Amino acid sequence: MAPDSENAKLIYGRRLVTGPLSPSMLDPDIPRATRNAPPIPAARRLLVVIPELYFLDHPRLALHLRELAEEAGASIALLAMSERDEDVMFWTHRLESFGSTIRTSRVPVEMILEAGDNWHRAIQTNWRTGDLIVSPMEHTVKTGIFHRTRVLCQVIVEDLHKTVYAISF
Repeated sequence: MAPDSENAKLIYGRRLVTGPLSPSMLDPDIPRATRNAPPIPAARRLLVVIPELYFLDHPRLALHLRELAEEAGASIALLAMSERDEDVMFWTHRLESFGSTIRTSRVPVEMILEAGDNWHRAIQTNWRTGDLIVSPMEHTVKTGIFHRTRVLCQVIVEDLHKTVYAISF
């Protein structure tokens, strides 16, 4: 199962694409060799953070998440946030459609849509023992009273003390 919160760490997963604009070329803190990434740890459920709708448009993301879930022996929960009430139906439709492209008899998928823009609260509310959080390594969020920009997967590890399997596009 996923490591305890005391052992929270950031695991750099396999990259979906590489090229001159890949994150490892832009950010020196991201290792270049994620092709040789460690295998995903066993987990009961992958809590997949979907911070923006455009992530659902990536052509290989659904297949990649299904492969990760099969490798980890896990189900998938897609976690997204709708900041505005008028976007709830749109987000729900997109998550349902995306989830149906992942779902198999061996990989059940559930959708979780939270209201607001507080990722700390959304993750704390929906994380369960045995979950492994999967998050895009490129996404940033504003945190604290000074609205400092930080990478979301690092926020999860450092502030929430949860292990994150970071995927890159």
